[in-house]
Amino acid sequence: TRVVLFGVLIVFVVFFFLMIRRPPRSTLFPYTTLFRSLVISASKDPVMPDESLSLTFDVGNIDNMALDNLELRASLPAGITVDSISDGGTQDATTSEIVWSVGSLAVGNSLRRTVDITVDASAIAGEILATRAELRHDGGVDLDTSAEYAVTVVDEVFPLSVDISATPDPVAA
Repeated sequence: TRVVLFGVLIVFVVFFFLMIRRPPRSTLFPYTTLFRSLVISASKDPVMPDESLSLTFDVGNIDNMALDNLELRASLPAGITVDSISDGGTQDATTSEIVWSVGSLAVGNSLRRTVDITVDASAIAGEILATRAELRHDGGVDLDTSAEYAVTVVDEVFPLSVDISATPDPVAA
């Protein structure tokens, strides 16, 4: 019985540590706490130099109370140009972060914010364009939730050429 109890204790300890580990940060595994979730996605991946795409930030409130004074901040990578920002978001002149301030997000509600960007024509093949977002509420300076997403730059379109030729009259033997 001691061996069985020891085995059960080991299984419990391993299970406990697996459950409290921090989840990965990507859109494949959105970062969700017990109270809120934040997911970043891109309209294109991979992208070409000088190509435009949209970054989407989805926030959900699964808490039992509203999130007040909500602030979503997105750090965009170097090597891009911001074309447009949705829903009254602004670009901070000092940090270049995109900032959205939301009065309140009710229980069970969600919101979506987007930034349209263009990759610089000088982007290098294989370059990783990483975006990070942070969510804070109630004027807190502590990070409530964060997420990351990376887009890969591809050098050029895969080469494909087709040559078709035909003669109007087939050759007779």
